[in-house]
Amino acid sequence: EYDNSTRLSKSNRYEIFQLAWHVRNLMELSILCEYVSRDIQNLKKLYSDAGNDGIDLLERFHKWAQAQGVSEEWAEPIIKSKNRLKAVALEKNIEIPNGQYQRVSNISKGQGSEAEFNITNKILSKFVHPTAFSLISDDIKILAFADNFYGQACLFFIHAIENFEKTLKIHFQDFLKNTNASQL
Repeated sequence: EYDNSTRLSKSNRYEIFQLAWHVRNLMELSILCEYVSRDIQNLKKLYSDAGNDGIDLLERFHKWAQAQGVSEEWAEPIIKSKNRLKAVALEKNIEIPNGQYQRVSNISKGQGSEAEFNITNKILSKFVHPTAFSLISDDIKILAFADNFYGQACLFFIHAIENFEKTLKIHFQDFLKNTNASQL
């Protein structure tokens, strides 16, 4: 995401929309890295969310197939994938509750960064989705945002890496304490 943001920050009008997309991804990754760095249980919740999200996606494909009148034979691999995902989660002792996964906006609220998330998300959404501003504004107005977006990308990237590093240090120290040095 960061490499793409760097490349796109120096490009033309149409790539600023991609830049906004990458910056938004970096913002969400930054929030998730901080979330995981705070508590190992949050990492487990993230795994649960991944399972929930995967099952939801497969169920939506299945519903789409049914709505299109596609044969159940065509949908069979989708059903098998869903069952396989549930089996792997059970085998790995990953709880997959039925229901919604955690939204990044809610995680940011729990971390005290809800206002920043909401403002930044709204700004970037003006470029991620086709809006009147992004469709009608001239190149100079649009390109004026490129430097700002790239600056945000850099900050989100640094924040994510710092939290990832913090998590590794905490858990690596725990690993070393519980491991015989001769085993390494």
